[in-house]
Amino acid sequence: MGEPTLRQLEYFAAVAASESVSAAARECGVSQAAVSLAVAQLERALDTALVVRRPGHGIALTEEGRAIGQQARRICDDVAELPTLGRTSEELTGRLVVGIFRANITYIAPDLIEWFHRRHPQVRLEIVEGTATQLQQSALAGHVHVCLVSHVQRMPGLDFEPLVDRYRRVVVSTEHPLAALPRVSYRDLAQHAGALLDLEPALERALAEFARNGEVPDVRWKLTDVASIYELVERGIAYSLLLEPGLPRPADAPLLWLPLAHEEPSNPLVAVWPAGRPPSRLVEELLTCLRTKWAPSPAC
Repeated sequence: MGEPTLRQLEYFAAVAASESVSAAARECGVSQAAVSLAVAQLERALDTALVVRRPGHGIALTEEGRAIGQQARRICDDVAELPTLGRTSEELTGRLVVGIFRANITYIAPDLIEWFHRRHPQVRLEIVEGTATQLQQSALAGHVHVCLVSHVQRMPGLDFEPLVDRYRRVVVSTEHPLAALPRVSYRDLAQHAGALLDLEPALERALAEFARNGEVPDVRWKLTDVASIYELVERGIAYSLLLEPGLPRPADAPLLWLPLAHEEPSNPLVAVWPAGRPPSRLVEELLTCLRTKWAPSPAC
């Protein structure tokens, strides 16, 4: 029957991630025939069916295949990290897949990319964008090593580390009528046109707060792109409700971040990874990068 080989596990992990032999072949840089052969050999070695072959319709993972695919990915990641064990932190290598919630991608991804590009050029950093649910499901399935999401979005089965406190703020231009208020109530907001972030759970939470305060907001625009919301706000067309810190703006295009009349609890940005496994050295390096990004400034 034979023992499973690392190559078989590598190819099957790629198949399990994409549920496609052709996509796995492209990722691994081999032919589809080589991937199909490796999967068949792994099935014989494990004496279990990993995929259901559907002529003309590709493959589907069996329940066993899904579980073994997750384990295969973890084994391959652990093996890829072996060369770093005897090296210093400046000599990291391997592959690190980071999932970032869509609303956070613009102000987090550039820092991560620059950090690893300058300090660890041998690390293959991959950024995956998506909803918090999609990303965390990918982490639980072993396809993503670490996710960056809001604390309220965190799913069970994941360990986490808070990175920075974030508070909901009213964002307006310096010329907006609300700009003169030291604190803004939901009643104040209801008198003006709003542009809200249309991503789960941001929109739902904002509307729920209006309802809880007995107000009906005038939400004119629901957008999934934070930069587009900033453009509307900067032009004085609308206010928005966003978490601070957020995407930085150029110094010549200032926006005001005003506190709400009734301060809401912090909703920290957190890093999450599958529970029961300590963070790898690559994940620890990512955490170091983000801790550095949000470290308090020294007193002058």
